[in-house]
Amino acid sequence: GRPGTGLSRTGLSSTGLSSTGRKMIWALLEVLAPVVLTAGLGFTWTRVGAGFDTDMVTRLVLWLGAPCLIFESLTRYDLPLLLLAEQAAAAIAVCALVGATAWALAWGAGWPLASFVPPVLFPNAGNLGLPLALFAFGDEALGLAVPYFAVTSMLQHTLGQRIAAGRGRGWRALLTPNVFAIGAAVLVVASDVTVPRFLGNTIALVGDLTIPLMLLALGVSLGSLQVRRLGTSLRIAVLRLVLGLAAGLAVAWLFGLEGSARSVLILLSAMPVAVFTYLFAARYGRDSDLVAGAVVLSTLISFATLPLLLWYLLP
Repeated sequence: GRPGTGLSRTGLSSTGLSSTGRKMIWALLEVLAPVVLTAGLGFTWTRVGAGFDTDMVTRLVLWLGAPCLIFESLTRYDLPLLLLAEQAAAAIAVCALVGATAWALAWGAGWPLASFVPPVLFPNAGNLGLPLALFAFGDEALGLAVPYFAVTSMLQHTLGQRIAAGRGRGWRALLTPNVFAIGAAVLVVASDVTVPRFLGNTIALVGDLTIPLMLLALGVSLGSLQVRRLGTSLRIAVLRLVLGLAAGLAVAWLFGLEGSARSVLILLSAMPVAVFTYLFAARYGRDSDLVAGAVVLSTLISFATLPLLLWYLLP
């Protein structure tokens, strides 16, 4: 596994960076570089015209990689079910807070709800949030991040798709492998069953595909999307980052979260606009150019602001 950095936050000495300050910079680089460089490979891949079957990769992640990652992350560590349930409840609370605020702002300004609310509401907790949680806080923190990812993924494919479509069969998302993986993991943990080693190793191997594929797909998406209607896209991008961070801080305080549970919740809440909001906007004709711009701009802004957020969150 990959351990977290475990470094403390300290300031600068009077003559420049202290030894601990330099270590902190290297720690941030160790967290961010794998994420940025892997996404950059995907970006470069699509920019040079190389083929990338985004639909196939998306289906591979959704139907194989992500369920295996969810099951393996929830069962590998001795994380109490109550803690996992608390993380899921906190994720729901963050979404409710951000969603209500986004709806009120859109209604007050006269903006179309179907185009404005989903990109503000849903963070990129999968492609970007899971890798950052892993590299920043270690393998065990990934188990704490999975409930957040699972909640936002289900809400995005049910509520988010329904908002974008103006109608919907969002209940079908409840039949996806992610939901079955969560149910199976809960049964294993609750019954204290030991997963056979050969099966556990197979699930872990397939789950390990997920994070690199997500990052490559993120880079490919950023390379293929175009920023139009810059002003409005920028407003949506900033609202996603600001409201997400504020809601994460508020809910972490209300729930009394501490340590990695608090850090993971805040980190994932502050992620940029989810790529799937663009896919749904394009599918249902909901200002897809506007949402595409919000995805690109919020991701670029987050790459610039993440060092400060990680500096604050690292223990």
